[in-house]
Amino acid sequence: MMFRLVIISPLPPQKTGESTYTVKLINKLVEIANIEIFAITGKEANPLPEMGGRVHTVPIWNGRDVTYPLTLLRKIREINPHLVHVQFGPDKLIYGGMFGEVMLILLVLLQLCGIRTTVTSHSTWMKDQVQRRVRTYPRLGVFAPFAEVFFSIYMKLLDLGTNTIQLSTVCLNSELKRVFLKEYGIPESKILEIPHPCSKVEKVIEPDEAKSQLGLNDRRIVLVFGFIKPGKGLEQAIEAINLLSNRYPDILLLIAGKPVGAEGERYLEDTKTIVKKYSLEENIRIDSGYIQDKDIPKYFSAASIILVPYTESVGASGPIHNFAGYGTPILASDVGYHNQESLDSSVVTFRSRDAKDLAEKIDYIIGNPETAKKMGDTHKQCAKSQSWIQGAKQTLINYRITLRK
Repeated sequence: MMFRLVIISPLPPQKTGESTYTVKLINKLVEIANIEIFAITGKEANPLPEMGGRVHTVPIWNGRDVTYPLTLLRKIREINPHLVHVQFGPDKLIYGGMFGEVMLILLVLLQLCGIRTTVTSHSTWMKDQVQRRVRTYPRLGVFAPFAEVFFSIYMKLLDLGTNTIQLSTVCLNSELKRVFLKEYGIPESKILEIPHPCSKVEKVIEPDEAKSQLGLNDRRIVLVFGFIKPGKGLEQAIEAINLLSNRYPDILLLIAGKPVGAEGERYLEDTKTIVKKYSLEENIRIDSGYIQDKDIPKYFSAASIILVPYTESVGASGPIHNFAGYGTPILASDVGYHNQESLDSSVVTFRSRDAKDLAEKIDYIIGNPETAKKMGDTHKQCAKSQSWIQGAKQTLINYRITLRK
């Protein structure tokens, strides 16, 4: 008998990490398993390939409509799946409410109807992280002292609405899982892990050719790639380059990505102001637009270092896992519970918000080319062993565990 699965997730063209993640997961699940998938998604989503009639796109979800739990519940009961899998992150625009609590209502309703559910939590917030985030909102800052209580209730509802919760981690038996269990008191048997898979790199360009295509011949490139938004840590990266520019006149910090919303635009302008403050126009370039897929290889092929300088991290980093296959040394901040364990702990980390320590780590990688090559080789090996096929296999294991509960 074919296994019927409902996956609820944003899909492209929505610019969320869950969107591209879910497309890759669906493709691999259909490739390796006897499964029929109903992808419930937003009304603006592009239809997925039908894969021989085993994938159905159901664009009926509107996160801005608080009645969507009833709309989705009716459709799910009609489908009568063996399991419902929600790809989840606390995002008010996508999931509704302030922190996605409308989706929790749907999960509880599904449980009341006897429909089994599992959730992949892509952003795993701890109580102190929630409190710090609430303080950043001008209108909500006064409620920061209550944030921990609120989020404890939020997690209790998530517990009530699911048979299992799959934490998006970077390895099994992760530090994140240990801290999560201690924070929220959910039974350990209910908490599963899904290590973030590494994407296959389809095209690698010779470094000199890639630099030429970018107009950056003979430069030593430190690349920060991805959406531009607060928490990205660009200010620390710029300060580190300022400390290194005399020692390495050819060094260049290349920031590539599109600003997200009004906050992202303001953050981009603040970033440009810092560049001018240090007079680093010759050592920093910002390509502030959406980078097309066809252009991505030249950025990563040209880079000497991939830098992930986040000051806030609640999810397994996409740049680390999506681009490990280029074999470029990855340097990341030690923020959160992911980066130090990523890619078999082969990622070099620096102290978050510490520009001096970041500069020292960049200097270390540049000054030790043999060590840098070994790092890159390990990254490439991890990209092979931690592939999307492996991610799909682990997901199926998690499904079997969920169905036994």
